Amino acid sequence: MAFAKTITQRDLAREAGVSHSTVSRALRNDVHLPKKTCLRIQDLAAKLGYKANPIVAQLTRELRRSRTATYQATLALIHDFPGRDWNKTGSWSYILPSLRCRANELGYEVEEFGLRQLGISARRLTSVLQARGIRGVFVAPLPKPIGHLPLDWTRFSALTLGYQMSQPKLHAIASDHYFDIRLALHRLTRLGYQRIGLVLDHAADLYAGGQYSASFLGFEREYPPHHHVPILWLEGWNNTVVQKTLEEWLERCQPDAVLTMSPEFVNILRNFRQIPGEVGFAALDMPKADPGCSGIYTHPHEYMAAAVDFVVSQLYLNQIGVPKIPFFLRIEGEWIDGGSTRKCHASGEKRKS
Repeated sequence: MAFAKTITQRDLAREAGVSHSTVSRALRNDVHLPKKTCLRIQDLAAKLGYKANPIVAQLTRELRRSRTATYQATLALIHDFPGRDWNKTGSWSYILPSLRCRANELGYEVEEFGLRQLGISARRLTSVLQARGIRGVFVAPLPKPIGHLPLDWTRFSALTLGYQMSQPKLHAIASDHYFDIRLALHRLTRLGYQRIGLVLDHAADLYAGGQYSASFLGFEREYPPHHHVPILWLEGWNNTVVQKTLEEWLERCQPDAVLTMSPEFVNILRNFRQIPGEVGFAALDMPKADPGCSGIYTHPHEYMAAAVDFVVSQLYLNQIGVPKIPFFLRIEGEWIDGGSTRKCHASGEKRKS
């Protein structure tokens, strides 16, 4: 007698193009996931005939209820910003709370240490961390895209959050910006957009290791020159300068869709074009789902959970110091359809030649 193959959560993850943890959370209607993602995965589960194993599900629930992790140690989040507001906006606002959420599940605490905020040197901070028995360290994004923190790294299991540390070369984790921008461009193309323009801040591209511009230009080369739109480079986001520069670029280049970092940029764009009527808009850095905006959801909670898991594993293995071969973990984003792009275009499967 032949038995049908049992569909697992990992099968669903492969089919949906998401991680196993995202599938698990979607099936539980995790409030931190976009509702559309939960519904999409639940619909896929029903279509493929996925059935939760009641024994495993009950065991998992019991483990969650009984999990009272005892205190293990304190981990440090180090930054070099002068004030306390460095992580109050955008994706950075999720760094500390998301690190703490996962760390607490494993019995760890996360404490913030700001060099300039505390008014101490890197050498002094090394001594403070040693005296506190802190060996696990996260390096927050630095004030400048390419920088250096001269701690005695031989004493710590460290992980850089982003690309910005030039020396020494530590293990790092970051969003997969190259993948994310190609995903956004493919989805916009499928919606029928043919002249997609990128508005990019120089510092943002440096923070991403140049991956935004590299991915965009590489994608453009796959299409005829008359579809190409030059990148609009900005120095900061001064509203007056941005508006004038943006208006001139829109008139000169006539993009039919605009791609940029922040969802808030759509409010500036609306001063010159109707969205999505005249121009489509998508954001590359969406830390939470927004029904009014299309773009890339960057999974900030999973990002920071993976960072904690990595540092804790390094501590368990007693892997301390500057690694001989640094690892780089990349977190792929997920496209979210919102109100800033048109609905699916019948002839938009690929750009016209």
